[in-house]
Amino acid sequence: MAGRIGLLLVFATASEAYITAPGIGAVPSLRRGGPSFCPRWAPQIRPDVLAAHRRAGAAGLRAASVTDGLVLGPPGTERFDDVKFAMPVVRRFETEEDGEFWRMWYYGRDSSFDSDVMSLPTGRVGLCESRNGIHWERVDGQQELNSILTHNKDEWWWFDTAHCGLGDVQILPTSKIKGQEEDGSVYFMYYMGGDREEVDVSGMEFPGTTFPEGTSIKGLRMRIGLCLSFDGEHWTRFEGDHHSGAVFDCGEEGEWDSLYCGWPQVVLVEPGLYRMYYHSYDANAKRFTVGYAESDDGFAWEKKGAILSGGQDSSDAKGVGCRHVVQDPKSDGWLMYGECVAEDNSHGIHLFKSMDGINWKRASDEPVLRSGEGDSWDSSAIGCPWAVPMPEGSLRLYYCAPGKGIGMAESEGDDWTKFKKVSQLKVTG
Repeated sequence: MAGRIGLLLVFATASEAYITAPGIGAVPSLRRGGPSFCPRWAPQIRPDVLAAHRRAGAAGLRAASVTDGLVLGPPGTERFDDVKFAMPVVRRFETEEDGEFWRMWYYGRDSSFDSDVMSLPTGRVGLCESRNGIHWERVDGQQELNSILTHNKDEWWWFDTAHCGLGDVQILPTSKIKGQEEDGSVYFMYYMGGDREEVDVSGMEFPGTTFPEGTSIKGLRMRIGLCLSFDGEHWTRFEGDHHSGAVFDCGEEGEWDSLYCGWPQVVLVEPGLYRMYYHSYDANAKRFTVGYAESDDGFAWEKKGAILSGGQDSSDAKGVGCRHVVQDPKSDGWLMYGECVAEDNSHGIHLFKSMDGINWKRASDEPVLRSGEGDSWDSSAIGCPWAVPMPEGSLRLYYCAPGKGIGMAESEGDDWTKFKKVSQLKVTG
């Protein structure tokens, strides 16, 4: 019998894998064109969002220089994310009635999670809220251990029965869901998950390790799915076209995305054209590689192929993993902040540019954001970038460090190539 391994050293996102409806209950799946998928909850801002970041996870801060950038530390209590968490998906909202408010979706794993499943922060999904995008308060979700979405325990044939994590959350217009808001908008969560298949990785070479013969990894074969919500907190799975419930399958053996498809991010290119970016590890090329799929409605997707795998020089020699694509305010093109793996297995965030969103060229000779130095909280590795354009023209770049926390850096005005990690004085003040 092939041996199992629960630890995948560097395979998905550099930062994560750098290890050397009140009462909604079961969260039923939904078929396209089916009945209304959940009761109608009006989106609202929680009144108890804290005015400062003073949690147990931040209590041991020693010096501003050591903790600069950190905006969300460990919870300090028994929760779904009490061991590790990652992947900030951040959205800024503003209304005349309530003013500015922020939401951050992310995923995490707790100490009791199945240790046979590969050791990433993926497991369950949670939510934080904020008034300014700096001071965050965890929301007590109604799923297991205060999460808002857990791996699927009710439908054994689904792709996400072992663990799940998210890649994107957006409010998108649609006419396909009954009971949506008057403007036709619904929260879409594009997420990924793995089942309990043990994937043979005998002899495969990953950054930092080569797996011995007889090695298999449970949960590696991740696929991408969709959840829907009226309020961003209570979610229902949507059953995609693949028999597992996913929106599409992994590639055939030997293809660049045959191991897994994960970390989806979606942009609305124009009315009637959605583009999803995702990545995998190409075992043949030995690089993390970004590909894309397209859709005319955000529900049914067609894979188009690989578009970016790094290799320009030593700083991205082993590929590009997690990434966030935003429109370029200075052109009609696009910007991608991508997590790159260097020849020495270190990690940094590079900037890429494209006019069409398909053909990309690296625009930064050096990473625009690096790991911290010395005993900084983010000194081991950084990744999972998420860019938020601000009204005055600056950009906030959220990121994470493995098992340590979520951070944020601010651009120097409208220069989106230079960033400074937010001062801890600003976080705790």
